Amino acid sequence: MTVSENLKKAIEEKNIVAVRDCLLACIVIDPSMSKSFKISFQYCLDNGIAETELYEVHDNGNLDIEATKENFSLLCGQLRTNFSKERLEKVKEIASVIYPIIEENKSENSGKISALSWFDRHPEVRLIIASSVGALVLGIAGGCVFKKDISNIDKEIKMVQKGVAFGIGFGSVVGAALGTTAGIVINKFLKKKQE
Repeated sequence: MTVSENLKKAIEEKNIVAVRDCLLACIVIDPSMSKSFKISFQYCLDNGIAETELYEVHDNGNLDIEATKENFSLLCGQLRTNFSKERLEKVKEIASVIYPIIEENKSENSGKISALSWFDRHPEVRLIIASSVGALVLGIAGGCVFKKDISNIDKEIKMVQKGVAFGIGFGSVVGAALGTTAGIVINKFLKKKQE
């Protein structure tokens, strides 16, 4: 992972506000703060920006808050106006809870383990994928069924087009329903497997 050109330029110009903005952008890109942020922060320290220059005096804003995505976003927003060490440490603490770092296994299955872990953390993606695949498969199947019924009749070409369109539409609705159901079942299965 490399450091952004914007960060390099901000450090070269000793533009601390721009440096902070670049570090905040790293948090957006890498909310676990395990890669991009760490590398960029260390790059600042290694290239002439002292930690004391990066931080502002804490504005006494409340940091006694729960580890939630909303509070993570709130604190990141507050870092824009008060980049204090205390606030950044609280952001790191919350990030470690809501965006845990998944260690990659060096075995043959590392890709599978990593992919499964990502899907475990994003059940909404599983539902969307299952719904889309179900809608696509049933839509195409429905279109083919309607097309077969009347494809031998030359006069009925318009009917074929309507049949295919209806089949795809009907299949999409049914597929979305079945796909969503399948996604829910898969989600429950993976949750049980995780426990």
